[in-house]
Amino acid sequence: MINVHRYQHDFRLDEIVGDSAELKTVFICPSPSLADTTRGKLNAAGIGLDEVAVNTVSGFIAGESKKICPDLKLLNKSQMLLLLRSLANRYFKNLSHETFICAFDLFSDLRSYTLDLSLLIEVLDEFGQEVSALVKLFFLELQQVGNIADEHLVYHQLAQAYRSPASLEMAHQRDQLPIYNYLFYGFSHLSAIQVDFLRSLGIRENVYVLLPDEIYHHGKSTDWIAWLNDNYTQPIDSKKESVVVDKTSCSLVRFAAGNLGNSLQDLYQNQISADAPPPHIFMMELDLDFNRINSLPLPDLSFKAPSDLFYCELEQLEEQLTSRWFSDPFSRHGQEQLIGDIDQYILSESSLPKCNYRRIKVALLLHSAIDEFTAHDTGDECVLGYADLKLIFMSVGLRLPRISSISLKHSNRKSLLVSSVKEIESSSLDRPLWVVASSDSSRLGGSGNSSYPRSVLSFLATIGPVRRPQLQHEFLRYHLLSSLRREGSILLLESEIELEDGWWSEVVKRIDNSCSSAKIMTDTQKIGAEATSSSLLKLATKQQAVLPKWITASSLQSYLDCPRKYYFTYLDPISPRVTIQHVLQPYQLGEIEHLVIEHYLSNYTELVEQKHLLTVRSVMARYLKTHKINLSSIDFASSEVEVVHYTENGIRLLAKMLKVFPGAKVDFEYAFECSEERARGRVDCLFSCSQGFGIIDFKRSAGSIPSASEICSYRKIQLPFYLSHLNKINSTSPLFIGYINLGAIPHSRFISFSMFAHDHLLQLNELDKALSIAPEGVEQMLSQYQSLESLTLAKLGSDCEFASKPATVDVCRYCPIQAVCERER
Repeated sequence: MINVHRYQHDFRLDEIVGDSAELKTVFICPSPSLADTTRGKLNAAGIGLDEVAVNTVSGFIAGESKKICPDLKLLNKSQMLLLLRSLANRYFKNLSHETFICAFDLFSDLRSYTLDLSLLIEVLDEFGQEVSALVKLFFLELQQVGNIADEHLVYHQLAQAYRSPASLEMAHQRDQLPIYNYLFYGFSHLSAIQVDFLRSLGIRENVYVLLPDEIYHHGKSTDWIAWLNDNYTQPIDSKKESVVVDKTSCSLVRFAAGNLGNSLQDLYQNQISADAPPPHIFMMELDLDFNRINSLPLPDLSFKAPSDLFYCELEQLEEQLTSRWFSDPFSRHGQEQLIGDIDQYILSESSLPKCNYRRIKVALLLHSAIDEFTAHDTGDECVLGYADLKLIFMSVGLRLPRISSISLKHSNRKSLLVSSVKEIESSSLDRPLWVVASSDSSRLGGSGNSSYPRSVLSFLATIGPVRRPQLQHEFLRYHLLSSLRREGSILLLESEIELEDGWWSEVVKRIDNSCSSAKIMTDTQKIGAEATSSSLLKLATKQQAVLPKWITASSLQSYLDCPRKYYFTYLDPISPRVTIQHVLQPYQLGEIEHLVIEHYLSNYTELVEQKHLLTVRSVMARYLKTHKINLSSIDFASSEVEVVHYTENGIRLLAKMLKVFPGAKVDFEYAFECSEERARGRVDCLFSCSQGFGIIDFKRSAGSIPSASEICSYRKIQLPFYLSHLNKINSTSPLFIGYINLGAIPHSRFISFSMFAHDHLLQLNELDKALSIAPEGVEQMLSQYQSLESLTLAKLGSDCEFASKPATVDVCRYCPIQAVCERER
């Protein structure tokens, strides 16, 4: 029997198991940290581990597999990568690393829905011929390799065993059926394979899935919650049943943008006593790194973050070996030669007694991975290419120690713990919580868009639960608010953050801070007021209104965003760009990526991995020399990885566009001037074909790409500005305008002006979700924009005061004078 047990803020064991309390009870949690927290809760309730056991889901599955399927050999991700790459090499020559990883990720995700390849045939073609063929190969080959299994196959085999007549007959012969209460606690998502496993386990035992009542009412019919049993007569819908949601009582502390350090120090000095347990600080980050933690001005910090103690050795070794690979690209490299190169590198800098033992550990892991990889190869001689080498290093990276507990300062005092918000559900029960959220924290609300096309999502929803990001955000909000109920907990929020992010708006509505310490609130507000005021800010005025000689898209956008920002950016600059000579800034990485795309497509028509990598290294070397930037080998390798990945995306898309559109060509960094209108600009990429022209701008992330509504309503005028002025000097008609997201092509944004452009862009597949048609048509769009530009220029030409009037809160977030600007409320 399987049941969904709903609870408010916590649960009582007797309410769950009821009459079956005499059965053996086992909690099953998704992670070791949550299992430890669960043991603490049971101990606090007076329940010993001799009465109730606690296990992780991986530990439970491993134990069941040994009993029921002892011949299965479970491979982890690192091992599976090596196996499938060797399989792919038998059938695909010159397969790129990126294509293989794309196919591997798709294969792994689709396996969580079904192991039956025939069910997936009709949707695989959505992902391109090569990726589709690879995924099919992986499915078929994994069925033929005997006792080797991934985690999805283990779940499937166990489910089949539970449902088998022989198993049920043996169960009925026992003295009692069932004999276990299995309580699955802390799961925010279950895949189709896992749901089937639970339903099968429920045939023999009592299975309970513990779920907050509030989360239950946010569910939809496509969510995993609704797939657990057949008792649902209608989709879960929060509107059909009113839910009483209690407010969370905790101290709410506000701090001004850029003033988190002062607020934390103030709290630390006034709120932590010697006899009280120090707080557990949670940063609202999905991925917390050392640099973020290092920005906290607090002593005695202890935290867990990704460690580079081994990874830096792996990167250095990879750099050494790959540079040798490319010094002689036509030679044949085999297992013995590669291992010899590794051994030579280990002893290259020191004698054995003083050897770097981290390097030895990395080398041993590499030896093991190379042996595994070559053992899968059935040829007479295993020749390792560059893509194979890259995959081997990736596999070893997964095997390195990944987490390190670090204390920044030795002290007899108990350390302050710092963690990512993802761990808040597993927080220590004996400490109060401080939760810190600023405008540069992770955006937690998000749009929830899937990487799958809509047609694929619709199909997958018919065979299993689809992971819905919005539901994950609801789980996170619930755990955040539940944890803040702990006595002494404090929520530190940057001022007005809820105006920028609807996720935080809902959190703030649920906070009852009537019991907050008045002293804390007063001190922090005082600090914030001091941070947003400065006698050094000069008055942004001009004696006489003058229209600038040239108007660009960025200057006009700056004035629309905020007149004061325009003044201190273009008329009286106070924040010049400073270049750090040993680090590549984001804008510099963007410049390099533009140059790589331009240089490559000027010489080649299709992406070839080796030519692309040589182009990247050549362009980067020239750029660093020209700008006198000295990068360490690690920083160079890190930057190179991004440049390779981002430019590969851009080159692939543009190469497809050049093939799809008749007579197409591209001009990079296309400069134009319209003297009558005082307009000038430089377009990243001007696309033209026999039917017209298109305007393309490159972006490095989705966060910098405006929505279609922002473009069409002229809140973001970069592309309308280019379109308006290029249309007057171009002899052909405009086809489209668009932003290419080099980091993730499906998150690009294109607006077409004709069915011809729309249909041809749809042929690129990647842009199906990123493509829309201008509802008003190009002529009306141009007319409306030109009216806006004329009015804005007239206002700018007569403005003498340049008042601080930001159009949105986001304008202030990235403004260079935000720390000293008294903006109008």
